[in-house]
Parts: sequence; structure tokens; C-alpha cells
Amino acid sequence: MLISYGGIVLGALNTLLLFPMVFPDNPEVMGTVNTVLAVAMVIGTLGNIGMPVTLINFFPRINQKEQEHLWSWAILFSGIVSIAIALVLVILFLMGRVTSNLGVSFFAIACSILFFELFLGLSHTRFKLILPQFLKGVFRKLLITIILGTSILIDIQDSRILFFLAVGYIIHVVILAFALTPYFPLLRARFRFSEARPWLRFGLIVTLSTGVLALVSRMDVIMIQGLLNSESVAIYSICFFIGSVVGVPVRAMMLSFRKDASTVAAKNQLRKLHGMYKYSAILNLFFSALALSLVYPIAEAVLSWMPGAYYNSNSLSIVFVIGLSELLASATGFNGLVLNVLGRQKLNLYASIGLFAFNLTLNLILIPRFGVLGAAWATLISFIAFNCLKSFFLFKAVQMTPWSGPYGWLWFLIGFQMLVFTGLRALGFGFYVTSTLFLIMVLISYSLFFFNVIQRKSLVRKLRG
Repeated sequence: MLISYGGIVLGALNTLLLFPMVFPDNPEVMGTVNTVLAVAMVIGTLGNIGMPVTLINFFPRINQKEQEHLWSWAILFSGIVSIAIALVLVILFLMGRVTSNLGVSFFAIACSILFFELFLGLSHTRFKLILPQFLKGVFRKLLITIILGTSILIDIQDSRILFFLAVGYIIHVVILAFALTPYFPLLRARFRFSEARPWLRFGLIVTLSTGVLALVSRMDVIMIQGLLNSESVAIYSICFFIGSVVGVPVRAMMLSFRKDASTVAAKNQLRKLHGMYKYSAILNLFFSALALSLVYPIAEAVLSWMPGAYYNSNSLSIVFVIGLSELLASATGFNGLVLNVLGRQKLNLYASIGLFAFNLTLNLILIPRFGVLGAAWATLISFIAFNCLKSFFLFKAVQMTPWSGPYGWLWFLIGFQMLVFTGLRALGFGFYVTSTLFLIMVLISYSLFFFNVIQRKSLVRKLRG
């Protein structure tokens, strides 16, 4: 949890302060960096063919020799994908589509992410989680902080920022590899394809599911870059960062829920798992709603400090739409994770493929018409459809739903606070008075709900099974 919030602080420092300070009239730099990282993250996630999750799923169930075979397959495939990335970049360079500096930097970042995710999967099997989480959640953002901070003192050319970032990504994967050296299984030079078939089948399903999700989560940035420009990517990145803070508590809770849910599912305790799923929906909705209530009033003040090149008239609306999408996505609990631990990965795959096609279509329709706000609406509509579909699959498979008494009361509280905020704005009290009164009401109402429902019913303890 602390690592997650440390990453948020650094992300806020980079996105809201350092980039606008270092490049006040050139948001294209921020847009280019974000686009490169988005594409590299998609390739790094898709390219490992689901091996990180395969390691987590199979290592506890197989003997040492089979672990060595599985690890050898994982390293082999990651190496093949790295070569494929290099060949594609060489072709693009010969066609004049990328520069040598951009190509080398991109290759280093994408391959670093590829192998980092693989080592991260191994670290989960050895229960060594703190260092990889720090490297992924804090160190990557700290790299940008150091580079931009240095740019204030020493003039660094725009083209060199990606190069230094690539060096940092190589360093962070080397650090993780060195820390995990004692836990690396032996590499086998000879192994049969038949041994790897169940692992590859599982990994392919997972990579199509999680990879599609990774692609969709960065689809907006890639589509804005393609349909609009880098400046629009920078504006959207700022708004998206502020709005996505709403989902941080949920993502932090998922780390602990994954292990506990897997343990309960392995014992076939479906009733207990159903209870945990209901509690996850209540807690997710509670913390997401609280975060949105705190973030949105503050966002208006934050955006007003941005240089003109990093702001447009729809910025505050984008923040709200992204925050609302995070809230609605959390409202159905950890439905996708529950499907995975129950062995229903294919249902997640079907939902993910549907999400990709739907989100791509919406972006192609809405971005040319509404600009960056269209990308935000595409995200909101897609997330609603995606989570409703996963909830439907989960109900059809094992008759699990997230609904409960406290869940309904929490939705009533959310609706009431939205009406109050709208009323305060309509009365014309001004931003600071309205925000202060609203935040006081939020803190009182959510404190009462927390102590009278969440703490009294021990929902946090029950979430952990």
C-alpha cells in the first residue's frame, strides 16, 4: 500500500509539476514519452505469452525438474520476442519511420519490461514481493523525476530523455535479476514441446486476456497520438493521472486479495469465496467513491495551475469521467480475479476481446468528434460494459453476485453526495467555499459509514478469508 502511494506521489510530481515546469511551451515532449512507454508496456505485456502468470499458477504444483523446464521455456520465448522486436525496429528504421535514437531507446525499454514481468512472476512464486513492487511502482517514476530534475539544472536535449530513461529501465531489471539470482531455476538445454503444451495453452489464454486489458488501458494514449497529436496526449495524460487516482486503493487491495482468493478456491470453499467477493465489492466501492469525492473538488484547483499548453476547456470533465470509470469498474468487485482462481480464464478472455473491439470502435468514433474528451467517454462506456459482462459470466458460472445490503446503502450515499455537490455549485458559493463544505460532508458521511458498517462487520478481515 505504501509503495502504491509512493508511486502516486512521484507520478504527481512528474505529471503535474516537472513536465510543465521543464517544458512549459512544449507539451509534445511529455506526449512522446507517454506514447513510447504506453506502446512498450503493451508489447512487454503481450510478448511474454502469459509466462509470469503461468509461473505463479504452475510453480507450486510441479516438481523441481518441471519448474526448470517451465523456466527454460519462459526465457526462450522472451528471447525470441526480443529478437522479433529488434527486427521490426530495424525495418521501421530502414523505412524512415523511426530514428536510431528512438528505436534503440524503445527496444531497451520494451525488452526491459518484457524480462521484468517474467522475473516479477518468479518473485511471486518465491514470495519476494517488496523489491519488484518498489521497482515497478516507485523506481520507474523516480527515473523520470531524476531526469526532469536534472534538466532543470543542466540543459538536456529532448531527444536524450528517452535514452536516459532506457538506461534506467535496464538498470531496474538488472537489479531485480541480481536479487532473484539465488532463486533462479536451472536452465535446461533439452526439453520436449509436449511438456510445455499445458503451460503454453494456459499462458496463451492469460496473455490474450491480460494483454488485451493492457492494450485497452493504453489504447486511448495510442489512439490520441495517431488521431490527434502529442500535445493532446500530454493534456489527456494529466487529466487521466488525476482521475485514475480514484482506482489506486482498489489496485492496492487486489494484491492481497489475489493470494487469499486463490487459497480459498484451491480448497473449493465456494461459499467463503462468494462472501469475500461481496466484501470486495463493498470495500472497492467505498474507497473509490471516497477517493472520487476527494479528488474531483481538488482537481479544479490543480488544473488551474497548469500552463496553458497543458490545459483545455474539457480538462475537468475528463478528470471526472475517468474517475467515474474507475469507480464503476470497482463497483463489481474483483470479478475477473475470481473467474481466474476458479479456472474460468476463457470467460475473462471472451470479455477482454469484446472490450478491445468495443473500445477501439468507440475511440475511432468519439476521438475525431470530441477530441480528448471522446477518449475519456470511450473508456467509461467500455469499462461499464466490460465489468457488467464479467459479472454476468461469473453469475452464470457459479451464481456469484456482488450485491448486498450495505452495497445498496453505499450507492444511496454516493447519489446523495453528488446531489449536494451539484446544489452547492448551483447556489454560486464559489469554488473554495463549495469544495470546503463538500469535503467536510464527505469526511463526516464516509466516517459514519466506515465505523458503522465496514468496521462493525469486520469487512476488511473477512475480505482476507
